[in-house]
Amino acid sequence: MDREESKYLIPVNVSTRFEIIEGIGMYEIKIIFIATIVGLAIYKILGFFPVISSMVQAFAIIIPIAGAFLMVKKEPSTGLSILYFLKSRREYMKNQKLYLYRQGDLY
Repeated sequence: MDREESKYLIPVNVSTRFEIIEGIGMYEIKIIFIATIVGLAIYKILGFFPVISSMVQAFAIIIPIAGAFLMVKKEPSTGLSILYFLKSRREYMKNQKLYLYRQGDLY
């Protein structure tokens, strides 16, 4: 009786969450949508002042959207975003640190 071996193909780099674009999921789309609403609100507010040009108003929409996109876009090599890094840094800075040192000479 010959023993047949089964070979299983194991996929690599499979994401467990739904991503519309690589690194951009539903959470990131929500943040970008909120930034769009903020940009449109700034655009409308700047529209009340006649001395402000339409180019400045256009940048009032573009800058929040681009900033939000860059903050939430995950880096492909690490899988981390700038927003996640800033949150992790804030949590690290809130925790108490223990510095082990010896009093006196180094040698």
